[in-house]
This record gives sequence, C-alpha cells and structure tokens, in this order.
Amino acid sequence: QQDRMIQFASHMDIALDEARLAAKRGEVPVGAVIVSEGQVIAQAGNRTRELHDPTAHAEMLAIRAACVVLGQERLTGCDLYVTLEPCPMCAAAISSARIARLYYGASDPKSGGVAQGAKVFTHPQCHHVPEVYDGISEEACTEMLKGFFAGLRKPLSWSTNLQIRKAKPEDATAIAACFDRAYSVYATRINDLPEVSIGVEDDIANNAVWVAEDGGVIVGGLVLVLHPAHATLANIAIDPSASGSGLGKALIDRAEDACRKLKLPCIRLSTHIKMPENVSLYEHLGWRVTSLKGNKVLMEKGIFMGETKK
Repeated sequence: QQDRMIQFASHMDIALDEARLAAKRGEVPVGAVIVSEGQVIAQAGNRTRELHDPTAHAEMLAIRAACVVLGQERLTGCDLYVTLEPCPMCAAAISSARIARLYYGASDPKSGGVAQGAKVFTHPQCHHVPEVYDGISEEACTEMLKGFFAGLRKPLSWSTNLQIRKAKPEDATAIAACFDRAYSVYATRINDLPEVSIGVEDDIANNAVWVAEDGGVIVGGLVLVLHPAHATLANIAIDPSASGSGLGKALIDRAEDACRKLKLPCIRLSTHIKMPENVSLYEHLGWRVTSLKGNKVLMEKGIFMGETKK
C-alpha cells in the first residue's frame, strides 16, 4: 500500500500539470493520467470549450487516447489519476473501460458521480467496479479549482489581433523558433523526437505553408505537402502561449480549403505514438487512425468537396 501511494504522487503531479494547462486554455482545471504497468500512456486536461464537446472531460480524453495506444477498447490493469472526482459520465466510462484503480483529488459535491450524486459504482448495472482512492493531493486540487472559479478565467488577448496568412521567406527563422517552442513540451518524454524546425526555408519555397501571426509575432504554423492524389500535413505547431485557443483548427481549415481548390480527396498525417493527446484531438476534428508504423500513428481525413470557405 505504501509503495503504491509513493508511486501515485508523481502521477498526480502530472495530472495537476494537465489541469494547469487546461486553466490556461480557459477550461475548468481538471487533469487526468492513465498508467499501465508503471508507465504513463495517456494524459489530458479538459477541452470541452475548445472542442465544443460536452464529453471532452479530462478522463474521457485520456481513456480514448490510452485505448489508441494499447490498440484495444479495455484498459484492464490500468490506473487512472484525476484531480477531481469523476462525474457520472466519466465514472461510467471508467467502468466500461475496466480500469483497475481510480485515484482522485478533490471531491465534487455538485457534479461528482463516485462518492456523490449518482454513485455509479454502487449500481447493480455497473458491471465493473474499480478500486477507489480519494483525497489524493486534495488540497492542491481544491485550491486550483477555487482559484479558477474566483476569477482566473481570462479571455485570450491575442485573438482580436490574429492574422492567418501564407508564409514568406523572411518568416523562416520565426517559424522555426515557434516550432521548437511548441515541441519542447514533449522533449522530456519522447527521446526520438525529430528535429521539427529543420528545412523550414525549403518548406516555404516548395510547399504550402501558413502562419498565424498575432501583432507581428508568429504563434503558429502549418506545412502542407501536395501530392497528385492527396495532401500530407507535414507539420503543425502552436506556440504554448496560444495552446488550446482553437488556432490549430483554424490552420487546418486553411489546409482543407487548399485541398478543395485542388480537388484533393484527403489529407494524411503522422503523429508520434507517445502523443496520444494529439491523436485524441485529431479524432475530434474528424481524422481517423489508419495504421500504426513503428513509433508513428498514421491518420487521414476526407475532404468534403462543398463550397470553399471565404
């Protein structure tokens, strides 16, 4: 028991980090982590506002991402760590996924579904009941929520000055720096991450490249490689300062418009298998996983050949 609790503390720290990132995106600060055999396989924070999806709770996103990583619909033997008591929807998903152990921080008298309200795990229709440990890092989890609801939510200041445009050769250095900042968050957990900023000058010269600019500062970029029968989203990166703002979707929309104009039926991309949160995000935007190849998750999205956006 003591060994389990010592191990747990570090995992809750990760969940708290995800909650902080959610708060910066204007989301309710809840973070979740899923662990299999001592290894973190998925982590996520709330994205309901960003994705316009009431089911995009941290637990739901983490469960979806973990299932992609393991290639199965059940997470038997896995542990889930979350900063707030799961709601009834998330508790039902935890049971359906056959998660072995649930650890949560703050209780939720208003919307909780484990110790409060519906008490999902006590129902005879609940076919799997995980071990439940509550009150883990409770003070830190509770204080974060209190601070958020006391007025920490702020509007995104960059949005009114945002411009999305085609990249110019003189943008290369700023784009490379933006790409490096965006991918730096993965450096500690992905040891085979490629050099994402190499070749930006060639990309601008040879491919379709868009940048998002806020008051003269580049805060995002996308590289689209065009082929005779499809397009490849070769790179997309959002500066951490604009993370969760919907900027990635706006850039992808531009890429889709380019494909419509050229009558290309689909866009393809590959993301790293250790970025399950990205897989989950792309799936919410209409992409589907087509295959796994080494450390890559290959995905594709069909292009609706309707009217091109103005």
